[in-house]
Amino acid sequence: MSRLALVCALVGIHGVAGAQPAPQLAAPAPQVRPPPMGPRPTINAESVLTVGALTAKPRPEQEQIIVALIQETPDSDAEEKSDYLFRLAELYSAQTRAFRATDPQKAKDTLLKAVKNWKLLVENERFRNYPKIDVALFEYAYTLQGGKYMKEARAVYDQLLKNYPQSRYVPEAHLAFAEYYVEAGQLADAEARYQVVLKFPKSPAYAYAMYRLGWIHYDLQRYQEALEAFYSVAALTKEDKKQAVVNAAAKDGFVAAYAQIGKPNKAALAFARVDAAAVLEMLEALAGLSADAGKQDHTIFLYQELIKTAPTNRKVCRWQVNVATAMLAWPTANGADKMREVENLVKLYIALDKAKTLPAQEAKECRERAATMSSELARALQVQSVATKDEPTFGYSERLYKVHAEAFPDDAAPAAYADLQWSRAEAERNARLKPERWVAAADAYLDIARTVTEPQRVREAAAQSVLAWKMALAVDPNPAVQAGVIDLEAAARAQPAVIVVPPLEAKLDVAFATYERGITDRDELARTKFLHATLHRRHGDHAQAVGVLTELLAKFREHGTAELAANLMLDSLIRMQRFDDVLALVDQFAADAKFLEGKPALQANIKLLRSRSLRRR
Repeated sequence: MSRLALVCALVGIHGVAGAQPAPQLAAPAPQVRPPPMGPRPTINAESVLTVGALTAKPRPEQEQIIVALIQETPDSDAEEKSDYLFRLAELYSAQTRAFRATDPQKAKDTLLKAVKNWKLLVENERFRNYPKIDVALFEYAYTLQGGKYMKEARAVYDQLLKNYPQSRYVPEAHLAFAEYYVEAGQLADAEARYQVVLKFPKSPAYAYAMYRLGWIHYDLQRYQEALEAFYSVAALTKEDKKQAVVNAAAKDGFVAAYAQIGKPNKAALAFARVDAAAVLEMLEALAGLSADAGKQDHTIFLYQELIKTAPTNRKVCRWQVNVATAMLAWPTANGADKMREVENLVKLYIALDKAKTLPAQEAKECRERAATMSSELARALQVQSVATKDEPTFGYSERLYKVHAEAFPDDAAPAAYADLQWSRAEAERNARLKPERWVAAADAYLDIARTVTEPQRVREAAAQSVLAWKMALAVDPNPAVQAGVIDLEAAARAQPAVIVVPPLEAKLDVAFATYERGITDRDELARTKFLHATLHRRHGDHAQAVGVLTELLAKFREHGTAELAANLMLDSLIRMQRFDDVLALVDQFAADAKFLEGKPALQANIKLLRSRSLRRR
């Protein structure tokens, strides 16, 4: 699906009071923000545990040495051999963990070796007094759990808990059970095990267990309890670099729980109590969750709060993109609000571009987002306004094109804006307003002709401008109708007038002049110059008309409009009381028999003018 097609999918745009409901706009593009919250962390060395195989970096060269030592050491030397078995099993467990993500087959092979050696150590009665036997049981169970041998892992954990109740790894064993229950969906059993872990406040698993309890509260919709748990974890781990992952996850959890029961206007204060340095990050996460939940009013408020709080932040343009996106998706927002936020995005880009405050990548992204959102939304509205003839929608599209053209004058928006004005003029039902619409279209095309440099585009734009003027002035295609009634006696009686050409008529003159410079077809050029002259005459500007008619007769004497042009030129000169020029022109025409041939009306006027004195007494 194209980007324009995407923008054409529907979100509500409401017309002004009393107008017919405006058509729908397409669903906005996804918001520009980080994903809501990453996966909840599982038990791992980085966030919770700090024992042997979980943190050891496997060194393959050790394997051969340790295997040889085991083979050389008799079981009777229990203390030494048990330590060698421990080291070898720990090495294999570390290798298993290292290979798990990159080489599943090697991970399986080393897992089997690890299990074999752990089993030799913990099941041999000779080694029961080994000082690290509880550590061995825990790492053995954890290795089995990592390989998804959950039944076997639970049996080993049970052995640890039963035989070594004073081991420092008792809370970790309960934690492993709790993690298993969470994965199995047995939240009540998991909660009970996490509660046991909390009986060991000095355990490295303590904060993590409380964090996981927070998510159980959340999943069971106990949002206040979840908030309190996450808050406690964040406070407990705030200054502990080893618990940085858990701290960050707790703040994410606090935001998730707050999104369920908190008020947007109180969020900044609540987040400051959790971590004053992370308020912006947490507000942004909350705004993202609100957007995902379809709470457009919350989303808009939160992103606007971010913009007000940190107007120079490198993400400020992204935040405004999200405000505009949420506003477009908000069913109850009115059209004016929707357009305003897109306009605000473009205006923000202009300000940021002028100040040069954004890093290069963010500045580029801001330009692309502002240009895309404003132009595509304007085009979507244009398509709908043409289809529905809905005036408010025409107005919204025009409004967006204007602000877009201000920021991005070098793209295709001016042409689209001109096409919109043309469509709006065609759709106008009010006869009084229709000429004004055509003038607006003519003006828009003329602006293009003045700014583009390619000759073909200049000619096309100027041609459209002239055609729009024809529609505005209701020009008849027949040159005789354009010329009107030619009465030289009435022209002689007319009083001369001081002509002040209105600004719009001045633009008309520029449009014709621009168009005429690009015409290569002689017939088309002659007809255009004739129309140009008659329009000047229509507005009483006979001096300009005479100039155009003089050029027409000089270059296109053979054209079908030549006789009309000659009579109009005489008429205009008489109206300006330039009688000497009239008589000179009469003599010039009379001396050109070839030109006069087949022009009875001109011959009659020459005869009339020679028979009477045209000077006023």
